[in-house]
Amino acid sequence: KIVSRGNADFGVVETTVDTEIESSETLEKSRRFESRLKLPWGQGIWPAFWMLPTYDTYGGWPKSGEIDIMENIGREGPNTVHGTVHYGLDGPQHQYFESGITLSTPKTSTPSYIASLGSLNETFHTYAVERLPGVIRWYIDDIEYSSITEEEMKPY
Repeated sequence: KIVSRGNADFGVVETTVDTEIESSETLEKSRRFESRLKLPWGQGIWPAFWMLPTYDTYGGWPKSGEIDIMENIGREGPNTVHGTVHYGLDGPQHQYFESGITLSTPKTSTPSYIASLGSLNETFHTYAVERLPGVIRWYIDDIEYSSITEEEMKPY
């Protein structure tokens, strides 16, 4: 169920996705989460699209996990996004894996298929994460730019 909360600053629509899982069968079918977004841009903003578990089975954040499907740190400019998974222990033992991608400009060497996406604040793009057995993958417009395996997240 998607609930529109109206227009936020910069004319971007804020949405919430209610993904309460009722059975393990439903969970196995819910492997890809995506949203089509046009990013705002500017110093001091941090637009993000993320998921938290419904239940804190292993304890509060970050023990039960968080998946950031898309984060843009305003000071980095409109063409850099990050995907992150948070997990593990509280405080200084907090574990996370973060991977970002910067779309090319004439001065960078990002592959041309990424360059063809254009500026992330000028047009809408689809940001997605897939949670499959043993791996989590991040995408922009169906182009995979990062992944982490279950083995890389051990011992958590």
